[in-house]
Amino acid sequence: MAPHSQGVLSDMPHPVDPSVSPERRRTLVLLVNSVVAVIGGALSGLLGVFALKPAAAPARDRWIRAGALSDLEPHVPVPRVLVVPRVDG
Repeated sequence: MAPHSQGVLSDMPHPVDPSVSPERRRTLVLLVNSVVAVIGGALSGLLGVFALKPAAAPARDRWIRAGALSDLEPHVPVPRVLVVPRVDG
């Protein structure tokens, strides 16, 4: 590899389009950066809401009366079936 081949790209001037003014270019850069920042902020906000907000769970645990203790006899097993209705979704 020739020693002068590494510096060829950095020594060449970049072509400048005379029809595009520097102010227009700067405005376009600011516009694109602003749009990217707004999109990133919106996505970060959504992620933050779902990360910090607890899952939709019932506010309190509910106790359901399964039966009275007076109905039970000591050391005698009694079969019981408990059904707790739940909403799908």
